[in-house]
Amino acid sequence: MRRCTRCVLPETYPEISFDKQGVCNYCQTWTAPISPLGPEKLDAVLQHYRKGNGQLDCLVACSGGRDSSFVLFELKERWGMHPLVFNYANGFVASQAEKNLEHLTRKMNVPLLRVESKRHIQEKLFKSFMALNAQKSRAHVLNQLCVGCRNGIWGGAFKVAAEQGLELVVFGESNMESMVFRRILARQLEPDFTAKIKSTISMPGNFVQRKIQEQQLNREFPLHSEKYKHLVKLNYFAYIGWDETKILETLDAIGWQAIDRRSAWRFDCQIHALGNFLNRQLYQFTEKDELYSKMICAGIITRAEALDKIRLSQAQKEQELATIASLFEKSKIKESLRDKVLGADVLQMG
Repeated sequence: MRRCTRCVLPETYPEISFDKQGVCNYCQTWTAPISPLGPEKLDAVLQHYRKGNGQLDCLVACSGGRDSSFVLFELKERWGMHPLVFNYANGFVASQAEKNLEHLTRKMNVPLLRVESKRHIQEKLFKSFMALNAQKSRAHVLNQLCVGCRNGIWGGAFKVAAEQGLELVVFGESNMESMVFRRILARQLEPDFTAKIKSTISMPGNFVQRKIQEQQLNREFPLHSEKYKHLVKLNYFAYIGWDETKILETLDAIGWQAIDRRSAWRFDCQIHALGNFLNRQLYQFTEKDELYSKMICAGIITRAEALDKIRLSQAQKEQELATIASLFEKSKIKESLRDKVLGADVLQMG
């Protein structure tokens, strides 16, 4: 398969083109991310909230995955904050991520608050969207796999912070993780008015059920509320540059673990395994191809290193299938829907 000669984006990437040297249009238009604001400015912000007496002074959202675990460690050990660790238990959290949360919060002596939907709305919404989108195409399923998690992660964090009287809410989001592919896919699949009406008529019960579940989740974890007006959202990597090598070295030293350290991005939720599978089936690449391409353009890794990482990711297909099997069993996905989502050419998963 042809790939860009500068990054590693493949010829199957949406809206890609190559010049005579084989360099893709995304490399040609790539601009460096805004430089981090720096540790001095971060310290000035944290100083405003730091209590220094053992009392809680901020909330940090943590999944037990790579980046958020690093941010938790940095806040506590480097900056002297005493955070409340918020975890949104969406029903699909990988067991190793849960173990990491327990280990890190115990090691750093910080409280952990796991929050889940009282009526398991997240799990129900996942099934409803999968059933509805599978009637359209597998690309539609891929496009809306993570529906509802914005409410649980952001809305849940804001809600807990407001309830606990904590003004500062810290996240471990990175510009590297903002996927252009996802935005292109969403735009391509956006239905017109007629298509929306046809979809509603074809599965009215599912449509109504999905809308009710969306409203229930939004009421439980609202993204916007008058109670949030005093809250300050801080993205750690907007101040301290995202450095994968430093992140992994730091986490190794404190006993954090991944299923495979060499490919530790987004292993914390089982749904990501399904996303990777569908990406490969439909487009012959995953989000990691885009991530590594960004890292090449930013000078973080070489193209050869990126290709090695992609080969490693491709070698994890069996592990991903096992994770998907566990996800479908836990979600009680019917065999007919499973086959429609995964495709008839997929081996039996036992």
